Amino acid sequence: MRVNIYDEVILGAGWAGLLYANMKLTNYNYKIAIIEKETENEKGGLLRSETINRFTFDIGGPHLLFSKDINILTSIIKLLDNNVTKRERNNYVLYNNKLVPYPFENGVYVLDPEARVNFIKGIIEHMMFISENKEWKPRNFLEWITGFFGDYMANEYLIPYNKKIWKKPLENMAADWFLHREGYLFLI
Repeated sequence: MRVNIYDEVILGAGWAGLLYANMKLTNYNYKIAIIEKETENEKGGLLRSETINRFTFDIGGPHLLFSKDINILTSIIKLLDNNVTKRERNNYVLYNNKLVPYPFENGVYVLDPEARVNFIKGIIEHMMFISENKEWKPRNFLEWITGFFGDYMANEYLIPYNKKIWKKPLENMAADWFLHREGYLFLI
């Protein structure tokens, strides 16, 4: 029986596994084994692409290579052997037969006046609630959404969108991971 000896064994050939293996191989010349449960065509997790009828789709979507950390970006681009296409972000959400720039909460200006008023009114009402209840903190992601964007935007877009993205009940997700993103707490 042949026994292989490795310096490290990595479970999963997704983002973390491939980047970690690349770092160990590049910097330390480690002998690495990567164990992946997916089939050969599915390796790579969110890094992989799929081609259907001559069109290539990135499984991870447009957020895949967004990072402010230049070391992470450099590592990813190097790992991909510069097989990267840079594009300016130009995403839209189809809402009531209108293309709204993404992120949706920043693109409300294209909606009809009644919808704009409803969205803005909901945000202002919840801003007033928060300013009058300074100790209030969301207990979960669902409360964070309604607490900072109001019931109208939450129910019309943010709750359905996030349920689709996260594929789990939003009330079962913690809010603390999101509290310091893009200054949402500082709207008041």
